[in-house]
Amino acid sequence: MKKVISIVLILLVLSGLLYPVDAQEVKKPKSENTAILWSLGSTMIPVGLGYLKGNLLPVIPGIIIGPSVGHFYAEQWGRGIKSAAYRTIISGLGIALSYGMVEGAFRENRREPLVAGIVVIGATGTSLIISALYDIFTAPSSARKYNRPSIGNDKRPFIFNVELSAPLIPNSKIKLEVTPTAIHNILERELFSKGFVVVSEGDADYILRFLQSIDKNNRLIGFTLHIINSSTDKIIGVANFQSEHMEEIYITDIIKEFINQLCPNMK
Repeated sequence: MKKVISIVLILLVLSGLLYPVDAQEVKKPKSENTAILWSLGSTMIPVGLGYLKGNLLPVIPGIIIGPSVGHFYAEQWGRGIKSAAYRTIISGLGIALSYGMVEGAFRENRREPLVAGIVVIGATGTSLIISALYDIFTAPSSARKYNRPSIGNDKRPFIFNVELSAPLIPNSKIKLEVTPTAIHNILERELFSKGFVVVSEGDADYILRFLQSIDKNNRLIGFTLHIINSSTDKIIGVANFQSEHMEEIYITDIIKEFINQLCPNMK
């Protein structure tokens, strides 16, 4: 039992669960490859050691906790704990049921309980293997979720900045040169909530121009917003946002943050 506890503690330390973390420190992005390697290594190493030594003790934490380590590395604690708890419950039920059946078969000298016990053992093992493999190969998604740009007080890094050389005049008119209809509508709604007047024709005090970035597969991976002073035709503000996983980003939240930084004193 002491060996099992020691192995569990080692896995938790390696996953970063016991690391002291400064709450104010800006966190570095998590690697998808590292996430899957943590899950794979934390599973295969204990299982391999148990196989070589003919000892099940290292196998138990390897199967139950090992696959979750990549999710712990990505700080997706709930995700990792839930799957580890699932494997713990499945293991406990499988062992209890199969033990009772096999023990009854030998006690009563009957074949049927023995066969049923073997079936339970097989079903338990299959469930554990499927759950472990699923956790291992979905660890990169937890890293992507951690790296997803977020809004508000979250300090995770993302490439998003606003530079404004002059404050915008309250209640001024803004013309939107934004092609994607959805983004146009979001910008119009958020600007209106700040007291600006969005116009499509006629004179405007400012022009907000949207420029998108796409990769070789024609996927949106970022965008730039320019604020232009109509009277001088000069760019007075620039906002940049870049992400490799734009499809996972809540564009509405990003635009809200952009508008808030653009005019922080306007309610």
